[in-house]
Amino acid sequence: MNKKDRTYAILAKLKRDKQISVSGLFTLVKVRLKGVFISFSIIMVLGMLIYFTTPKSFTSESKVLSEMGGMNQRMGGGMGSLLNLQNTLGGQMNNEQLDPELFPIIVMSEEFLLGLIDDKYQLDDKEISLIDYFRDFHEDAPITKLFGGKNFTPDSDTIAVGNFNEDFFTLTKNERIVIKNLQNLLEITKEGRVINVMATLQDPTLAAQLNRNVIKRLREFAANYQTDKQQQNLGFIESQTEKAKQRFENAQMTLARYLDANRGVNSQVVRSMEDKLRAENNLSFELYTNLSQQLEQAKIKLEEAKPVLTVFQRPIIPMVKSKPNLNFHIIFSILIGLITAFIYLVVYYFILYNKIQN
Repeated sequence: MNKKDRTYAILAKLKRDKQISVSGLFTLVKVRLKGVFISFSIIMVLGMLIYFTTPKSFTSESKVLSEMGGMNQRMGGGMGSLLNLQNTLGGQMNNEQLDPELFPIIVMSEEFLLGLIDDKYQLDDKEISLIDYFRDFHEDAPITKLFGGKNFTPDSDTIAVGNFNEDFFTLTKNERIVIKNLQNLLEITKEGRVINVMATLQDPTLAAQLNRNVIKRLREFAANYQTDKQQQNLGFIESQTEKAKQRFENAQMTLARYLDANRGVNSQVVRSMEDKLRAENNLSFELYTNLSQQLEQAKIKLEEAKPVLTVFQRPIIPMVKSKPNLNFHIIFSILIGLITAFIYLVVYYFILYNKIQN
C-alpha cells in the first residue's frame, strides 16, 4: 500500500470511527514529512536571516541608590496654635522625597525624554543630538523596514506652530519618533532601594552617554522636587515670621505708649491694663522668637539640601552586544517552525478529509 492509499485508509477510518489511533497519527505525519520539513526549514532560515541582518545593539547599565525615608524634624518650642497652622498648610519641616516607584513613570514621560533629546552627545568626534542619531546613524531592523522604517522630516518642517505658555509644551514629528524609540530602548527597574538604569543603542559609547544623562536628569528632577518642598516651607515660615514681628512691634509700641501716658498714676485699672499689655507683649515676643528660630533652621535645611539619588555603579560602556540574541532566535524559530508545521498538517488533512466526505 503506497502513501496515498495509507492516507486515504486512515482518513476513511477517522470518518467511520470518529477517532484516530496514535500509530495512524504518526503515519499521517510520516506521509507529509517532506512538507513538514520544508515548512519548518523555511521558518528556521527566515529566523536566522533576521538574526544575521539585525543590527547589533549594546546595553549600558548603571545602578543608583535611592535614599529612602528622609528625616522628619519638628520645630521646637513655642505656640501650639502656630504648629497646628503649620501642619494644616504643610509647613512642618520634613525632607520630602520622591517615591522610587515613580522613577520609571517619570523617565518614560514625554517631557523627561524631550530633555534627553535636547542634550548633546559625542559620536566619532562629532557632537550630535538624538534626532541626528536616529535619523542619520541608527539602522532599522529588517521587520521595521518592511513597515516603513524611518519617517523623519526635514528640520525646516519640524517647527511646532502655536502660542503656548509655560503650562504647555509641543512635540515636533521628529521628536515624537525619537521619544517612541527611547521608550523602547530605555528600561528602569527597582530592586529594593537600588534603581537599575539600562540604555540600549547601536553604539556602545552613545548608550553609556544616554545612560549617564538619564541619571543626571533624574537626580536633578528629584533634587528640584525636594528643594521645591523646602522652598514652600521656607516661604511659609518667612511670611509667618514677618507677621509675628509686626505683631510684636505693635504690642511693644502699645505698651510703651500706655506706660508713658499713665506714668505716676496709681490705679488698679491702670495696673490691670498694664499687666494685660505686658502679657500680650510677652506672648508676641515668644511667638516671634520661636518663628525666627524656625526660619534659621529652614534656611540651613535648604542650604544642606542634597540629591536623594547616589550613583554607586557608573554607566558601563558595553563591549559585548546585547541584541540580537542567537539563543533566543534559535528557540523562537524552532517554536514558530513547529507551529507552522502543525498548521500545515492540519490544513492539508482538513482539506483532504473534506474531499473524502464529498
